[in-house]
Amino acid sequence: MNLLYPGSGAIAHDRLSIFAPHGGPMVQLENEKLRCSVLPWWGSSIVELTDKQSGVDVLCPGPGAVNNIIGQMPTMAAGQEYFNRRVGGWPELFPTGSRVDDYFGTPAPFHGESNQRRWDHAIIEEGPDVAIARFTLHCMTAPLRLQRDMILAAGSGELVLRETIWNESDLEIPFMWGHHPTYGKPLLEGGVKIELPKCRLAEGDESMLTVLPEGSKVGNMFWATDLAEGWFGVFNPRLSLGTGIRFDKDWFKFLWIWQEYGRNLKPQSFGRWYAIAVEPFTSLWQGADTTPIGPMLKIGPRESRTTEMTAFFYRKALKG
Repeated sequence: MNLLYPGSGAIAHDRLSIFAPHGGPMVQLENEKLRCSVLPWWGSSIVELTDKQSGVDVLCPGPGAVNNIIGQMPTMAAGQEYFNRRVGGWPELFPTGSRVDDYFGTPAPFHGESNQRRWDHAIIEEGPDVAIARFTLHCMTAPLRLQRDMILAAGSGELVLRETIWNESDLEIPFMWGHHPTYGKPLLEGGVKIELPKCRLAEGDESMLTVLPEGSKVGNMFWATDLAEGWFGVFNPRLSLGTGIRFDKDWFKFLWIWQEYGRNLKPQSFGRWYAIAVEPFTSLWQGADTTPIGPMLKIGPRESRTTEMTAFFYRKALKG
């Protein structure tokens, strides 16, 4: 495997640029066990999460990949920009999620504004003991600021996301907040297991936690609620490889679970998606068997809140 950084310790840098002049830098964090790549100029989406022991990037790119987001002719109606230019991978959804038709008197962007905006970034620690990259967004649809510190220690197989939101107004502000890690091949194949703590499934059942083969022409959207613990895993028994996220369930009370096995024939999918997403979220959306939209959380005037989540790899099923 051709590694940018084959040495020991951890490193963070933004020396790679793609699609200049309209694109920008790719921020990478890497150590002996994993590599992560982030596009700060496109929602600070995480577009690579590679386990270096197996060489597997567990994330799934969008059907059109990254080149869709630079200079391409729109194919969707106004308000559907997310579908025009989604890059797959792991976007962050803030300060709204899906189906928010009235956010301060106007429809919110699909999946929120954060995944479609250019964020500021800085390398806080280059390594070698620890690598830290910081990404910051000042929202336009709400008076909120979001900061994400991505932290990778030397020798660690875990990537920490430490995030803070600030209310920069004198108003109480409602918000939704979620992470949308999208997993695909080669991790994904028929028989892969979605592993969850004790919970309740809304609009789904246990059978849907086993991934169907590619080409099944099935699509699902369901939710896990009443989580006993804050974690999930996606495990491939043939590869003896899994990946998951630990999170604060007092913040992220729900998991949105999206599955696309080639059912969606609309642009830009055309039946090409083979992917799942398991999404820690603060709220539900319209369609779940609870009150539409959740309800949203609220943050008080000039208040700030901080939380952490951790992405990890594993070799044996989390649940026997």
